[in-house]
Amino acid sequence: VTPAGRPIRCDSGLSLNAAGALQDTTGRLDTLVVSGGHGHDDAAANPVLVAHVRRLAAVARRVASVCTGTSILAAAGLLNGRRATTHWGFARAMARRYPAVGIDPDPIYIRDGKVATSAGLLTVNSLATWRCTGSPLPGCRRSSATLWVSPCKPISICSKPPKARFQSL
Repeated sequence: VTPAGRPIRCDSGLSLNAAGALQDTTGRLDTLVVSGGHGHDDAAANPVLVAHVRRLAAVARRVASVCTGTSILAAAGLLNGRRATTHWGFARAMARRYPAVGIDPDPIYIRDGKVATSAGLLTVNSLATWRCTGSPLPGCRRSSATLWVSPCKPISICSKPPKARFQSL
């Protein structure tokens, strides 16, 4: 879903169509995933978007972010007192902006309670593994409501390889 259900156009020209509007999403969720990308700072500063993420996180069994989507979870207060990771290129600024969050740029994935954060788009496989944890069906083919919130364009910055570590609290 996206704000107002609008498509998101990536820098590559790829258009991602939304399955619905963020503000129209109701009911219990299995997993809320917030993506990051270009525009994450604007998304994190949008009080309406942040309020919807906070509202949906309250009814989700699990909450996750990909890349700089961590900033949106932090703006919603969902990471206060937790450890989190994000794209290494944005970690220092995010740590300054959200001092109540223990930002660690080294792990590619951190799970702290019901919240998981991943360092970048390519680490989403780690989140997929976490999502399958506890699945009663082979191959993790669960029919559960997973909601991906995409308020931003994807980021692709690869000038320094991060250290690959998995951490789970």
